[in-house]
Amino acid sequence: MKPIQANLSVYRIRFKANLILLVCTTAVLSSLLQCHNKTSQQSATRQQIVFANEVDAITRDYQLPGLTAAYIIRDDAVRSYASGWADREARLLMQTNSRMLAASIGKGFIGALVLDLVREGKLDLDTPVSRYLGRYEWFDRLANHTTITLRHLLTHSAGIADHVHNAEFARAFQKVIQQQRANISPQELVTYILDKPALFVPGQGFQYSDTGYILVGLVIQEVTGQDPLLAVQRRFLEPLHLIDTAPSNSSSLARLASGYLSLNNPYGLAPKTTVKPGIMSWNPTMEWTGGGFISTAHDLAIWGKMLYEGRALEGDYLKEMLRSVPVRPGTRYGIATMVQDQSDGHFALGHRGWIPGTCSSMQYYPHHRIVISFQTNTDVGLVGQKSAAMAAMESRLLRALVPEDPGTRNEKP
Repeated sequence: MKPIQANLSVYRIRFKANLILLVCTTAVLSSLLQCHNKTSQQSATRQQIVFANEVDAITRDYQLPGLTAAYIIRDDAVRSYASGWADREARLLMQTNSRMLAASIGKGFIGALVLDLVREGKLDLDTPVSRYLGRYEWFDRLANHTTITLRHLLTHSAGIADHVHNAEFARAFQKVIQQQRANISPQELVTYILDKPALFVPGQGFQYSDTGYILVGLVIQEVTGQDPLLAVQRRFLEPLHLIDTAPSNSSSLARLASGYLSLNNPYGLAPKTTVKPGIMSWNPTMEWTGGGFISTAHDLAIWGKMLYEGRALEGDYLKEMLRSVPVRPGTRYGIATMVQDQSDGHFALGHRGWIPGTCSSMQYYPHHRIVISFQTNTDVGLVGQKSAAMAAMESRLLRALVPEDPGTRNEKP
């Protein structure tokens, strides 16, 4: 029995030694993990401080009344920031939940709705729109009416004009304000481009047209019997808990930041968009499916993250969404999506939005899995072909999160 007892003693010694080693190793790993977590937290905190400082710097450098911005890095939480004034005269500070009209970023909701209806077999991207709208008496007066498809309208390649830049529309807009009319209907918006010559053969060029998206809205309404904005609310806003985003279908909008614009604006609007906090001097309902939503930078960041990572709706919709037409060197346009190599060399998916008194941006950077959104309550010096301000702001906010690294530029997902 002695040899067995000796062996047991050896085993006990070895077991104790291994146990001590295991405890020590666990302690070391735990310590290293705590250090790593602490370092990560410190790094994240530094990142947040740098981003917040950049938001303040942009507000100051561009003399903006106010600015909200948000970002999501990979699968982290949303980080939201605010700077400046929501209403200078009322001395109301901009808050992270201050809301602004998202303008053309809303086209992304409409594009997603169309793709969802395509998945359900209710729409076809490449069927002539005459199938859906041919019954309207005005339809034959629309340029390229026999050949344009939903895909053409969604990618601004239909070769039709844009009511937004039509002088008759500008006069009608002024009358709406002067006479305090409730709205300009979608079909009335279409009338401002009827009998206009085609700009090019469908699919053979690019010309941005809000009217094209108004026509898309009429198609959606025709096949579903629903207001497209309310359909977006049911299909996307509620399931994704975008609680600060809603159709901008009233001149009374809670937590709305006042917008500021130039006296020399094409529509003869007052230099401030509100008559009192939360009450606009005109009704934004007329934007309809050309934009149509009020939102926050926080919600736009969530939407961009879900949309461009393939999680906003069922199915593999990104292939169709990113099937694009050329706009200019380095830039293409898919379904409600700019696909571009930005001025700083980074590849991005997203959209900008402009409506008198407000500018917005939502950009997703696939290589870094970062989304950055911002809204400012002015359009002074920020819009027009000669202004590079929006692109510069996008670049500055990205650099606040991602150090300069030429090796990661222009890398497509």
